[in-house]
Amino acid sequence: MIKEAEENSVVDKSKKALVNITYELDNLISKNEILLSKNFVNNSLASDYAAEIIKEIKTLYKTNQLTKIKMESLDNLKYAYNILVMDYLKQELNVGNKNSSEGGKGVVIDVTGE
Repeated sequence: MIKEAEENSVVDKSKKALVNITYELDNLISKNEILLSKNFVNNSLASDYAAEIIKEIKTLYKTNQLTKIKMESLDNLKYAYNILVMDYLKQELNVGNKNSSEGGKGVVIDVTGE
């Protein structure tokens, strides 16, 4: 009975790891695709890199190569996502700077001591 419980424990851990990897993968792919759908990254190296990684992961997933996804592609996808976020923030900051250089119109500054 104890032997069966230990064997089932190993299977349960494997299933949990698979679910965790799949969840993390789906989450990262969704986040990357949302950023890629925005116009700011259409012609950048970061967007090309992210698109290639997503394509690679989808191919590996279809061929059931989950170990390779976990070992290599998942980290690459995280890296691509971080680069896309940085590019997005840079663009948003540049747009903000352009707007603030228009004489400060529409900018509210709180000067209360609260």
